[in-house]
Parts: sequence; C-alpha cells; structure tokens
Amino acid sequence: MSATAGYPSGKPLSNSSSAKDGQSRYVTPEQLEACRKDPAWEARLGIADRVVCRVCGASPQFPLSGKKGHLWVRHRMSTQHYNATYPGARLSSFKVIARNAVRRHGRCSDVRKLMATRAEHYVTPEELGLYRRDPAREAQVGISNYVVCRVCGAKIRTSLSGSRSDHLLAEHGLNLPQYRRLWPRAPRCSTERAKAVSKASRRWARNHPDEVKSHQATYYKKPEVRKKRRTYSRNYSREVRAFAKIGRQLAPRKGSPGRPAQTDLFIRAKEVRSQGRSWPQCAELLIPKEAAENRHTAAERLRVGVAGLKNLKKKLIT
Repeated sequence: MSATAGYPSGKPLSNSSSAKDGQSRYVTPEQLEACRKDPAWEARLGIADRVVCRVCGASPQFPLSGKKGHLWVRHRMSTQHYNATYPGARLSSFKVIARNAVRRHGRCSDVRKLMATRAEHYVTPEELGLYRRDPAREAQVGISNYVVCRVCGAKIRTSLSGSRSDHLLAEHGLNLPQYRRLWPRAPRCSTERAKAVSKASRRWARNHPDEVKSHQATYYKKPEVRKKRRTYSRNYSREVRAFAKIGRQLAPRKGSPGRPAQTDLFIRAKEVRSQGRSWPQCAELLIPKEAAENRHTAAERLRVGVAGLKNLKKKLIT
C-alpha cells in the first residue's frame, strides 16, 4: 500500500499559513521519502508551522500525538510505535514548541534558533550512510567532541548508553549489546568523553584503594571471569611453548664448535643492546662469522635468546 493511498493527492509543502488552522496538507512522494530518512527535514527546509507525518505524508499544524491526534485517529498508532518506526521524527511543529515554552516556562524561544539547533543536532542521510558503513568514521574525520548514533543520526556529546540521558534506551528502546549487534565496533561515546571518564576513574582508584581491592576480589570470583582467565592462561601457555620451540631451532646447543656458551653470549647481547645498538649490529659484534653468512638469522638468534633469558628470570622468581 502506498504512503498516500486513500488520502488526497500529494501537494508541495510550503511555509505559508494560507490553510485553516489544523488543516492537513500532503507532501509529494519524493518529499515523504526524504523526510522519512531525515529527522531534521522540516528544520533544514525552514518549515516552522507544520510537522510531517512519516506514515502518510500529512502535514498538520497541530501535534501528531494525543488521543485526538493524527497518529491515533488516522493510523491507530501510538507515539512509541511511531518513534520506533521512524527514529527521531518530531511530533510537533517548531511554532507549537516555542508557544508551549512561553506558556509553561515563561521563557521566549526563537523559532529560527530551534530549527537551527535541530538541523545541527542530526547528520544528513548521506552522512549517516557513511557512518553506518564505517565504525571508525569519527576518528577518520577527526571528530572528538561527539559520537553519531547509527540509528537516527543524532550527535551525542556524552554517551549513547549508561549516562544520565540514556539516548539508546530513551529514544529507541535499545540497550548497548543490541546496538552493538546491529552495528559492531560502533563507538559508544566520543573521544573526549572517554578520556575524561578514564582520567576520573584513575583518580578515584588512587583515592580509594581499599574499595578497588574489594571490588577486584569480588569480580575475579565470578564464574565467567574465572573461565575467561583460564582460557587466556591456556592460550598464553601455547604461545610460550611455540616461542620456546622457535628459540630451540634458532639457538644451537651448548658446546657447538667455534661458538661461546649460549648464556654468556645472550647476556653480552643484552648489554650491547642496552647501549642503543640494533640486533644486526649486535650480531656483527658478537658473532661475526654467523652474521657474515646470514645477518638476519644471526640477529634473530640473539633476539630470541635474550627474550629466553627474561622468561627464565620470571620462572626463577615465581
């Protein structure tokens, strides 16, 4: 069923107030498709006295919500269902919002400022497509003071989830795992926000060491955490065994003809390395014959041997 089926044919929407108060006009199918993709469509076109229904394309002057509102009367649709179907879509015109601000709060609201703020708060549909395809779009563009919601395109300066104004839960009814399933690796908060939270967390941990220890003791007793640590320990053991195997292949046994004892050689290599020399330079100084045959293999032998000394020292300490 088309968006305007059963309703008057679409008419171009203007910002004039020639129609009677509350009378609905209808946008064209092209305009309806554009406003469904852009929550700030009215603000970008400067339409202040009307709000477009994303279901049928009607543009009444009165709010869409309420028991006698357009959504319930014409479509039998609640505001929650409407917001879930069309994320970020407005329910009232900017003139109604400004008038309510004066009546309820006694403050003057400029309609032009409201529209400019609304247009600035959302990215365009073309930009939203780029953000959805690239999880690291903010970092590539160099944006650090806000993060873009992949559902509606809103620019959030705090955090999408877990903050006082939980955008995902309040606007879309989603939690963070559900959001990550839709858009994996999408950032949760802006870079500046992440740095500020990390700095505050480190400062709190320094000032409350006892609470940190009790929290760690409780955290590491959880079954899922213990299972994760066991898995990490097994993987680390496999890496150590593979590393030792490579070391045995590259470093020949003690007593080979024409070569000094391996431990003494690696200790001297560590000392030379601490002087700022590279591994190939260490090989040329300590094992010139092997370096003349194959410089890369000799340098790798010294590097693996020095790393083996570090692992041996750790084992002796523990």
